[in-house]
Amino acid sequence: MIESHLKPFVAACLSGLLLWTSQAVADDAQADLIGPSLSVAWNVGAQTDYIYRGISQTGRNGSVFGGGDLSYGDYYLGAWASNVDLTGAASPDAEVDVYGGWRHSLAGVAIDLGLQQYAYVNTPSHMRAQYAEAYLKASRSIGPISGGLSFSYSPKFRDLASTAPGKVNDETYVELNGAYALDRKLSISGAIGHVAVSLNTPTGSAPKFTDYTTWNLGAAYAITDRLGLDLRYTDADASALFGEKYAGGRWVAQLKASF
Repeated sequence: MIESHLKPFVAACLSGLLLWTSQAVADDAQADLIGPSLSVAWNVGAQTDYIYRGISQTGRNGSVFGGGDLSYGDYYLGAWASNVDLTGAASPDAEVDVYGGWRHSLAGVAIDLGLQQYAYVNTPSHMRAQYAEAYLKASRSIGPISGGLSFSYSPKFRDLASTAPGKVNDETYVELNGAYALDRKLSISGAIGHVAVSLNTPTGSAPKFTDYTTWNLGAAYAITDRLGLDLRYTDADASALFGEKYAGGRWVAQLKASF
């Protein structure tokens, strides 16, 4: 039973909860009547090295990048591009990505399900240097702490370093990441990921796999509401696969503007 001196407090809490719930329902009903809104976001930036899953895409050189996102309710469509400097048979000049998907919050967990198409500019015609990848991401924030888990899979990953025309592999990537907001402007974050690629083998032979682990740790600072600076250390145990120039540990600085 509730003590008599606690009854006013409990009644006030229940009344507040009922009022909050009623307002939330009213807000949702009004949003349903108005319908989803269409929004556009842009970003542009520069970085000392373009790192993708622990591997440099510019050979320890800088890159400039930019992209845009179109959102309608929980659905989004976007494109992003950057210069690249990859060794191997393809040696493309730029990477252009197109992606789309669905974002939704379920029981406090942010879900992101989508598909991304990677394409590389100025490659030999026989390379057909493009491939698609499906991804699923989940993240949760509790106060200043946030964490996430992501899974990506490409059934026809293109090995741009191969001399074999249109060499196709399977690629799987799993990542665990987290961040802590020290204040409104400064946060620290890190991630650890694992890449597994199944290699082409002659018909009838056992499949072969190559894999590596990558991680990064750094800090982000919001210079303004639209301009951010990120500094982090990244590494991957893949020097034997890609060479020290592309897979060795290094510091990377990035300046990014969002509109």
